Amino acid sequence: MRFPEASADVLPAHALELDRAVAILNALPNVTVLVIGHGDQGGDPLISQDLSRRRANAVSNYFVFAGISPMRLSARAVGDADLLALGDDPAALELNRRTEFVFYGLLVGP
Repeated sequence: MRFPEASADVLPAHALELDRAVAILNALPNVTVLVIGHGDQGGDPLISQDLSRRRANAVSNYFVFAGISPMRLSARAVGDADLLALGDDPAALELNRRTEFVFYGLLVGP
């Protein structure tokens, strides 16, 4: 999920992607998810770290609002430490303003 510059707001345009993750979590009740918030390389690293934390928390809150137990969620902020694109052009910056999901427990035996 990509965010506008300096924003941690979950927008209506994000709902389709987030609702797919909610569907996975509803279908697999033993699965937990780590939401990782990212910032871009365009500004102060401390601001990027805080913004990435707010992004991860906003997505986690969306999941809770959709009925996912908070016990199944965790959030991590990485700021600008894990960039997808190194350039400073608008497209590169946009690629880095994102959240990622890591699902745990998908391979649960019988």
